[in-house]
Amino acid sequence: MELNYSAIVVASLVYFVLGAFWYSPVLFAKPWMKMLGFSGGPMTEDQKKGMMRGMFFGFISYIVMVGILDYYLYMLGVSNAASGAFHGLLMGLGFIATTGLASVLWEKRPLALYLINVTYPILGLAIAGAILGAW
Repeated sequence: MELNYSAIVVASLVYFVLGAFWYSPVLFAKPWMKMLGFSGGPMTEDQKKGMMRGMFFGFISYIVMVGILDYYLYMLGVSNAASGAFHGLLMGLGFIATTGLASVLWEKRPLALYLINVTYPILGLAIAGAILGAW
């Protein structure tokens, strides 16, 4: 079995761009920052470097996640966007939604924060699955 590296990179880029949009002021930046206690003021140079580092390693994690999704879609014989999206959604619900729930149950984080934080990767996996399945 060979991984579809082009599809993995494209799906990872789409996943990454979705995250940039998801956590932007257009969608959820303000409530997300408020629930985490961020002021929203100007960033220091250290914060900017930390953000760039986080974005880099976040993208690497998307490549790993999407690569594993590609492997499973191949093993299941998925060859269309709808099935790919369905299986990406299942992985998101099964692994992201369940493990993310610990933040609400044990860390006493707001349910709204949980929903913002888990809906993005669930949607990202569904979109990545659609791309991989169609490719």
